[in-house]
Amino acid sequence: MAGRAVSLAKVLCRPISEDDLAAATQILYEGFAERPLAFWQGAIRKLATRSSPDGYPRYGYLLISDSAPVGCLLTIFAAAEPERGLGVRCSLSAHYTRAQFRPFASLMTMRALRHKEVTYLNLTPAPQTVTMLEAHGYQRFCAGGLLIAPQLTKPLPGVTVEPFCTDGAATKALSGADRTTLSDHADMGCISLVVTGPDGPMPFVLQRRRVIRNLLPVTQLIYCRQIDDFARVAGNLGRHLGIFRAPLMLVDADGPMPALHGRMLQLPKYYKGPQRPRIGDLSYTELPILGV
Repeated sequence: MAGRAVSLAKVLCRPISEDDLAAATQILYEGFAERPLAFWQGAIRKLATRSSPDGYPRYGYLLISDSAPVGCLLTIFAAAEPERGLGVRCSLSAHYTRAQFRPFASLMTMRALRHKEVTYLNLTPAPQTVTMLEAHGYQRFCAGGLLIAPQLTKPLPGVTVEPFCTDGAATKALSGADRTTLSDHADMGCISLVVTGPDGPMPFVLQRRRVIRNLLPVTQLIYCRQIDDFARVAGNLGRHLGIFRAPLMLVDADGPMPALHGRMLQLPKYYKGPQRPRIGDLSYTELPILGV
């Protein structure tokens, strides 16, 4: 195919079907070989078994030429949660197209972005894609991440931290939406915690991941009600997890936070759609679901 023009009539985009899963996995591994094949196999299994809203693709889209997949875009749609004031959100995750077909890669993006009621997220954009994102109408909603050593933050007195437990008294005092969020993310392998202080119980979801070229291990904040909640109890969370489990924590931020001492990392996040995402809420996105 190299050296020959590719006809638009021979290239089409369609949702990934159950019969396409093996081919989609191979395309993703080809495009992101820094991750093992087993990672992409596991990612597809997670998308196959998770709850997905009706009317939206479960996996994403394939770019097809002469009946063969030549590109793939994973999409992760999350159902509306009226109690939390959320509409449908979608994380656009791994996006790869073979070199000779890259002029047609936008077919997948345009197909994915056709739902005007959906808020789309791009949480891990490559620097070279930012111009393209902005051309598609994306806006930055978070400048980066604040990297902190939580044990250096003074704990708030009179605060308890306990793991999420469906039968726990603190868990039962949470709202139904918060309990569901903690339960769902615990099932994804995240750390779901209930922090109880003078103002009552607060939900937190944390995830272990690596940043800075996939080299630095951190515990990242995935969900809290308000980012100020995390700032107040970061010291308590760090002491609960212990210095060996959480020597460093990463929390989304637009700049330095007075209550937390740390270093800002350039990890911008973008969105497109009717609802500007709230800093401190990465729930039901590619980060906890795929573990990227």
